[in-house]
Amino acid sequence: MMKRKKLIEKKDIIIITVMTLFYAIISFYQLGDLKVPQTYQEFPNSGYHVTISLKKEEVVNKIRYYTGYQLGKFIIMSSLDGKEYQEVDTIDTDSVFSWEEIKVNTTAKYIEFISKSSDSTLGDVQLYGEDDKKLDIIPDKTNPVLDELHLVPDEISYLNSTYFDEIYYARTAYEYTKGIDCYEWSHPPLGKLIMTIPVYLFGFSPFTYRFMGNLFGIFLIPIMYILAKKLTKEKKYAILGALLMMFDTFHFAHTRIAVIDSFQLVFILLSVLFMICYLDTKEKKYKYLILSGIFFGCSISTKWNAFYIGLGLGIIFLIHMIKDYQNKKETIKELLLVFLSFIIIPIVIYLLSYILFPTIMNYDRTILGIIDQTKRMFEYHNNLTASHPFSSKWYEWPLMIRPVWLYTSDTGTDIRRTIVDIGNPMIWWSGIFAFFYLIVETIKEKKKETLWLIIMILSSFLPYLWISRPMYLYHYFITLPFIMLGIVFAMKKITEITMDNKVYYAYIIFVIIFFILFYPVVSGLPVKEGYIDFLRWLPTWSF
Repeated sequence: MMKRKKLIEKKDIIIITVMTLFYAIISFYQLGDLKVPQTYQEFPNSGYHVTISLKKEEVVNKIRYYTGYQLGKFIIMSSLDGKEYQEVDTIDTDSVFSWEEIKVNTTAKYIEFISKSSDSTLGDVQLYGEDDKKLDIIPDKTNPVLDELHLVPDEISYLNSTYFDEIYYARTAYEYTKGIDCYEWSHPPLGKLIMTIPVYLFGFSPFTYRFMGNLFGIFLIPIMYILAKKLTKEKKYAILGALLMMFDTFHFAHTRIAVIDSFQLVFILLSVLFMICYLDTKEKKYKYLILSGIFFGCSISTKWNAFYIGLGLGIIFLIHMIKDYQNKKETIKELLLVFLSFIIIPIVIYLLSYILFPTIMNYDRTILGIIDQTKRMFEYHNNLTASHPFSSKWYEWPLMIRPVWLYTSDTGTDIRRTIVDIGNPMIWWSGIFAFFYLIVETIKEKKKETLWLIIMILSSFLPYLWISRPMYLYHYFITLPFIMLGIVFAMKKITEITMDNKVYYAYIIFVIIFFILFYPVVSGLPVKEGYIDFLRWLPTWSF
């Protein structure tokens, strides 16, 4: 009997390791600062105040401050003698755990912050004079707004401040470690639990709350390699599948921000991979079905839209049952295992994620409490109608009509940092043609692999037709890997027809060129405004 060839050989392991390490270096570069203020002045009620004393009377032109974990409204007062104060300005903190600043024009020896709201917080405060020179403040290590002044950054940027939805998820990671009622409850807990691990172990900072999301983004590289190898049976196309994920700018931008989508996508792809292993194995295969169910449970315990993937897996399994029907006894056994793997196990994982989760306001840590919390989540998403300038329709996503602008900095010069959720045009736009190729190939050749990809694409994409709440380009993220695998199959066909690798290599070169071209606007790299303007290829591309 001929020995079955291993899916992953020694050469594959070397290739996967090199590609993964290369991407890890790129993605961890300037991910975020390791240190930000850890202590905050709490303002329990309106009227509570804190005073900052300068060593001498100075002209104060600017105030830079760190916002802490609770937003608030403050009146800034100034005084020359510490007795008579005059109002300078009012600030509303815009974002938690973020450096902000305000321009002022006052002469003072004392600056006072008076809270106009309850339960607000404020981190360190630095005063600046002419030419943005830091003014000498009388040190006070007992004062939370003065005890970590060495951490005041020279430049406010994404490196030291939260941006976009980090105001929800990074805040929740902080609250988890402090035992505070968690602010973000609109998604299941597992992704936020994972995000919290490095925060709990190494302290709260932009690097630690972004670490796990980026790490899971790195995991997507070897997973794509293995998936492509499993489907095509060829190393060359496994490399292409991994390269497409490596050099997709959306994947790069969206996994470096502290959100939960990279966790979900890793779980989804592992669930799909193990289902394919189950369908493609003759002996000792039931372990793959259970593993597929475990990762499906993890995916829905991160975000609910993973249920769409369950729909696709269910259709694929049903086709398998009809096509490969053996006998009644074996069929009953399979159905029982499916019930265990995709009903019982996911429910257990979902419940455990809530039992492990920290306190949520109005949430009781019981089965009934979890059911009530689930109802709250459904009502939240079902009733969400708020408009957003970067929301888009499902049919606009493959064309990237409206990317999601995550961050920008205003330096007052022609140099700017910006971060936008935008895909690599060479991948996303060619993916549209690849999808139609899959349909044609499936009809003509009746390949099960291309049929599986079509099912996964449609099941993860079409349900958005019936969703009325505002949606965004990142909802397409769970469809994207299957589109990439469609490109892999299309390239395989082109190479077989031409009997030449020129198109294969040319396509990879263009993918890398486009990644380099868009790298500044997905990484926050400081570049000239003119270069950013050059990359706005569509009128709806705002960044």
